[in-house]
Amino acid sequence: MKSSEIKLKAQELLNGKKMKAALMLLVVFAISAVVNSLVNKVLPGESKTVEYFGTKFTQTTANPVASLITTFVSLFLSLGMASYFMKIARGEEPELTEIFSKGNLILKVFVSALLAGILICLGTIAFVIPGIIISLGLSMINYIYIDNPEVGMTEVLKQSWNMMKGHKWAYFCLGLSFIGWFLLTPFTIGFLLFWLVPYMGVSTVIFYDSIKDAA
Repeated sequence: MKSSEIKLKAQELLNGKKMKAALMLLVVFAISAVVNSLVNKVLPGESKTVEYFGTKFTQTTANPVASLITTFVSLFLSLGMASYFMKIARGEEPELTEIFSKGNLILKVFVSALLAGILICLGTIAFVIPGIIISLGLSMINYIYIDNPEVGMTEVLKQSWNMMKGHKWAYFCLGLSFIGWFLLTPFTIGFLLFWLVPYMGVSTVIFYDSIKDAA
C-alpha cells in the first residue's frame, strides 16, 4: 500500500474514535510524568559542578536504577499503546484499559529491545546509514509480540527483519510523510500530538498488517 492510501485508511478508522484515542494518550502522558517525577525524587541522580572555558555548570548523572524503572514503564506503556492502535486498525473498539494489558510481555520486550539497541548502535558506529537500516528492519518487534506472545526473544528480531525485507524504504517514507505535522506541533503548544500520535500509530499498524499478510 502507498503511504497516501495507508493514511487515508487510518483517518477513516479513527473517525468517531479521536477523542477516546486522545484521552488514552493523555493518560499515558500523565502516568509517564508522575512516574518520572516520583522516581527522580526517590532515586535522584548525582550532581556535580564542572567548568568549561571559565564558566561553571551543574552536571547531573541519572541514577541507573531510576533509568531502568523509567525504561520499563516506557516500554510497558508503548506496548499498551501499540495494542490500542492495533485494535482500532482492525476495526475494533479498544477500552482505555488496553494500555495496561501487555504487562506479561514486558521482560521479553525489554531483552529484545536491548538486543535491537545494541545492533543499531553497532550499525551507527560503523556508519550512520547501516544503523538506520537496522532500526527500520527491527521496527515491528512490538506488533509481532502482541500478535504472537509466545515468540522467542531473538526469534522476534529475525521475524521483524524478514518481514521488513523489501519494505524498509516504504516504511521510512511513511514516517517521513508525518514530518510536516511534527514541525507544526510547537505552534500548538504540543496539543497537536493528541491527534498526530494516534494517526501515526494506526497508520503504522495498517502498514504492519499489509506486510504481514504479504509475507
